[in-house]
Amino acid sequence: MEIETSRFGKLTVDDERIMTFPRGLLGFPDYTRYALIQTGEENYFFWLQSTEDPNLAFVVTDPATFFKDYEVPLREETQLELELNDPSA
Repeated sequence: MEIETSRFGKLTVDDERIMTFPRGLLGFPDYTRYALIQTGEENYFFWLQSTEDPNLAFVVTDPATFFKDYEVPLREETQLELELNDPSA
């Protein structure tokens, strides 16, 4: 899939790398499809780029990179919604 971005121009992203958030992200309910863009080999930060709006992107990182014991508490209804059988996986 080709996506247009305001930061990196036109990018080609494998369809299986597109993430769908059925309700969008907090504050952006109308934008549901995103691609995770890595800008370098040694980079700890990524761009979560909307496939629907070239100007909408978020800087994201893996918190475990900075906090080794980082855990996210998940409510049971969230686990069910995400269809997580084993939340530790």
